[in-house]
Amino acid sequence: MVPETNSAPAMRPFPTRRNRDRKLRIRFIPHRKGARPWQVDGVWAEPGQDPARHRKFFRSEADAKEFKFRQGLDIRAGGLGAPSLSTEARLTYQRAIAVLQPYGRSITDAVNHYVAYLKSCEQSCLLSAVLDKLVARKTADGSSQAHLDKIRNICARFVATHPNRLVAQITTGDVDDWLARLRVSNSTKNNNRRYLMLLFSFAKNQGYCPTNPAQNVELRKVDVGDIAIFTPEQLRHIMDAADPAVIPVIAMRAFAGLREAETFRMDWSEIKLDRGHIELKAGKSKTNARRIVPIQPNLAAWLRPHAKPFGRFAGMGLSKARKLYRLARRKAGIKGTGNNELRHSFCSYRLAHLKDKNAVALEMGNSPGVITSHYLELVDEKTAGLYWQIMPRAANRGKVVSFSA
Repeated sequence: MVPETNSAPAMRPFPTRRNRDRKLRIRFIPHRKGARPWQVDGVWAEPGQDPARHRKFFRSEADAKEFKFRQGLDIRAGGLGAPSLSTEARLTYQRAIAVLQPYGRSITDAVNHYVAYLKSCEQSCLLSAVLDKLVARKTADGSSQAHLDKIRNICARFVATHPNRLVAQITTGDVDDWLARLRVSNSTKNNNRRYLMLLFSFAKNQGYCPTNPAQNVELRKVDVGDIAIFTPEQLRHIMDAADPAVIPVIAMRAFAGLREAETFRMDWSEIKLDRGHIELKAGKSKTNARRIVPIQPNLAAWLRPHAKPFGRFAGMGLSKARKLYRLARRKAGIKGTGNNELRHSFCSYRLAHLKDKNAVALEMGNSPGVITSHYLELVDEKTAGLYWQIMPRAANRGKVVSFSA
């Protein structure tokens, strides 16, 4: 015998009238007056209304089926059924799903992202305000005037194109489009990008924007091309034509290879003429690394008449020094307004003399790879000897030059 049990077999719930009424049904009513014999009835929500029982008529069965499909969309967000949303809301949901589908994202992902964007806008501020704060911070940190001027000049031009926009609203496309419109070389565009990265990095650290839009901008391709250097004769003419006040600056760049900004950060106390070297401290170097640069005999001869125990080495502002240097170039009959030939010349002639790319890279604060790709075999050893014999006129008589290793 089969033992009796108290459990009853599982049964499907009886379809109540309420459950039946929530289904949408299509009926054909042939004797209905007018040209709309196809009927859809059931429970749905009209725009701006709560779900209720409705009845709607259509000209064809296809129209009725399309309406039933739209009304019967099963929206599973939050456990809400299709009839609990308005037609407009369901169509909006359907369009949103279609847009997000190629990216594999849900509506929840989209909402979370947009809410995060709105929050970042609430914490953000105008671009111009961020620029002012960045300059104030860099000034307090002791940045050079040349560096501050670069930040102002480059970033201010970008800010001027977006005068009323928040930092959080700037996109990578905005930065890339601005750089593309500049009528400058690709090298200059990359330099401008670097300063914009500084601006947005500061903004991101301060919580004004969630990302750095300049960081994802691709670097422009730069052709190395021919490195412009002076011949010994050209540099001799420049030194002879230069105003005495700017001679230490020109000599330091031509015979020690310092960058322009580094030269204007130097103090006379860091130039050890008696010990034969220059101490470039980490805070004054572009690479933030201390380096020692040997003082060549001809450099010592150019610097000694101007030497001081201490004080600002350049003795003038950057703009005035550039003006005097360009004037000397014109007097010497050298065309162009380039500003890097002095450093390029030092590296080329120093490499031809030492034949040691690692030692030259260490003196210049560069990588050996840059030295090899830019300066290797630009000049020969004989021409290099003439370069290092460029001495002041009065000190050039009867002098035998010995080079510092």
